Amino acid sequence: MQKINAQFERLFIALLYFGALCIINLILFGRFLPDISLPSNIWFYVASIMIIFGTYLIEPFYSKPVDVISSSVVFITALLGVNNKEFFCWHYLIITGIFFLLLSIVIVILQPNKNERIRKFSEALFIVDTEIGKSTVLFSLLFLGALLTYFRSEPVKFILLLLFWFCLVSRLFDKLWVLVRRLAGLIKQDVKFDYVGKLIRMESSSLGVVECINSELKKNALVVIFYPDQSQKVALVIHSLLLNDRTWARIFFLDVDLNLNEFALITDKGTKIEEPKVYVLQDLPNSGALKTALEKNNIYKDLISLVGFISEQSNVKEIRFSILNPSNSIKEGQLIRVQVGEDSVLYQIIDGETSSQQLESGNKYGFIVGRARKIGKWNSEKHGFEMVRWLPQPHTPVFLVPSHAEEDKFLNFIGRVPGTDFSITLDCDRLVTHNVAILGILGIGKSYLAFEIISKLVKENIKVLCLDISGQYRVKLKDYGDYDVLEDEKFEHEIQAKLQPLHNKVQQNVADGGSLNEFRKLIKEDLRKFMVGAVKLKVYDPDKLTVYRQDSKLFSGTASMAELSTAEITRVISEQLLEIVKIMGATDEKARVCLVFEEAHSLIPEWNSAASEGDKAAANGTAKTILQGRKYGLGCMVVTQRTANVTKSILNQCNTIFAMRVFDATGMDFLSNYIGEDYTNALSTIEDRKAVIFGRASSSNSPLIIQLNDKDLYLKKLKEDRGTV
Repeated sequence: MQKINAQFERLFIALLYFGALCIINLILFGRFLPDISLPSNIWFYVASIMIIFGTYLIEPFYSKPVDVISSSVVFITALLGVNNKEFFCWHYLIITGIFFLLLSIVIVILQPNKNERIRKFSEALFIVDTEIGKSTVLFSLLFLGALLTYFRSEPVKFILLLLFWFCLVSRLFDKLWVLVRRLAGLIKQDVKFDYVGKLIRMESSSLGVVECINSELKKNALVVIFYPDQSQKVALVIHSLLLNDRTWARIFFLDVDLNLNEFALITDKGTKIEEPKVYVLQDLPNSGALKTALEKNNIYKDLISLVGFISEQSNVKEIRFSILNPSNSIKEGQLIRVQVGEDSVLYQIIDGETSSQQLESGNKYGFIVGRARKIGKWNSEKHGFEMVRWLPQPHTPVFLVPSHAEEDKFLNFIGRVPGTDFSITLDCDRLVTHNVAILGILGIGKSYLAFEIISKLVKENIKVLCLDISGQYRVKLKDYGDYDVLEDEKFEHEIQAKLQPLHNKVQQNVADGGSLNEFRKLIKEDLRKFMVGAVKLKVYDPDKLTVYRQDSKLFSGTASMAELSTAEITRVISEQLLEIVKIMGATDEKARVCLVFEEAHSLIPEWNSAASEGDKAAANGTAKTILQGRKYGLGCMVVTQRTANVTKSILNQCNTIFAMRVFDATGMDFLSNYIGEDYTNALSTIEDRKAVIFGRASSSNSPLIIQLNDKDLYLKKLKEDRGTV
């Protein structure tokens, strides 16, 4: 027989019995409720009420010793309130009540006990106490005693009350209720269940493992688990595997508020379930309570995106999750969605590793555990990520964020999270005043990223001065902005013509010798015109600027001369630019000009990579310029494939980092201080046109792998926007 499990249903059945009790009292005695002062009515107020109350509310599934104690106390108290001389078997009944009261107390005292003999003795007493001492048995004795005492001379009343007691203890109303629901289920639906196996283990309150016996379970199948107490739960098959000719399945319990007794389920009718059995739901009904409940369930609605569940060793910064299907197209950089409290929080996959888990009888199965770093909650208004505190609960479902990119908004963003429409913006003022570095191996696309950033700075009316010894800026920049390459080449020829006669000029004062002072003056004037004029882009090639300084004191009318290195020319240009922006005044961290160091390892070398003491001093001088320039809107962009060879005095000032593919250990160590070891380790295998971005200029508060804009499509959009197609 199927029991009534829902609390509401048990209360409803109890009220039905109470109503029937009142009707019987009306028929037999002419009133709904009997006179409480009459001892003969003990059958109503104590015996019947306590049987109903105990069966459906206190002990619906099983009894405990404390329940027996409560029932015994009420039982004894009721007997003490009647005449012991006339009540049938009063002394035997009072002894029975005292016996179960004392027995229950002894059991409570003995449990738990580590002594094996005492424990077994206690378990035997427990069975006797809870099976015989439960309210149905005790108060049935009281009910029958009241009938034999007060109604044995009235056969009609005696028989009717005896029939009521039989209906009560046999739970006739329960059977009728289940029958009604079965009939209703046959009319409403034809839901078919097939037995497939047994639930062998619970991994958590929401995850379980099923051993399939009759047939295998397919992923995403719906199953129903029937427990020994006749309760049921709905679950979803999330993973299945064949191991040693046996099929195993992991199931996730759905929070579906539904009682399946309303359907025509006839499995195991009349048998006792000794272990949780699993049945598969063959066909989902087109309508009805089950379909409605499933459609409201968030996990079932988003099955196509479900990729796994939170596993052990997750923390507030990083989660680990077991991946259900290794064949899913999961890779580094993709976003996943996890519920943390009331927030839907985004994480980015950064790594994965293999693991295994014990099943039964020594069997193991292997699976993949993904690792993901917290990104935050997406704010569509601010177009950025907001941090969310704390971490998800164990075994929380993990969903892959759907893929659909917005390629028509290139000009507003620097890139997007791979496979999503979460686009990343740049704060151009912070990018410049807090400096930016683009790091990656040769040929990975650093310069094209720099070109794109330069075009965005120009669009924001921020001037850009590029120091480039590769020669590609003058070739490419004309496509990214209003750049006049002929004007810059003309200036180089003019300045070289003016400096040539001064290269060997010697002076008594060493500082006045050579062409260095004239170079400073000419560069400063050219930069002044650039800063106050309409031109926004300018490129210098330090390798094409030949400058000499006097290297010794005058002796016999001659002195040694030394040509300025690339690093020393870079310092001069930087210092002259700083002097000009100082004259223009402070900007309150508003960007005014960005100084780009292309092939930065040659322009601002690290001390151990410098060719001479002069280069060391030059790099330090340039670093000092960048440090002082922020107040006046001057910042820099460092572009290099040799992180180890660039002065850390400037790199450490770069508060925004674009890290592309990197292999060298020094570069990895430097980047790990910015973006963490997890993202740094991913850089050796990161794909082309992808980068890790982190810093004050990014709309993400955390390190993030982004898919950079396609350079050809971006350039096409840029030309369309400028009207130069």
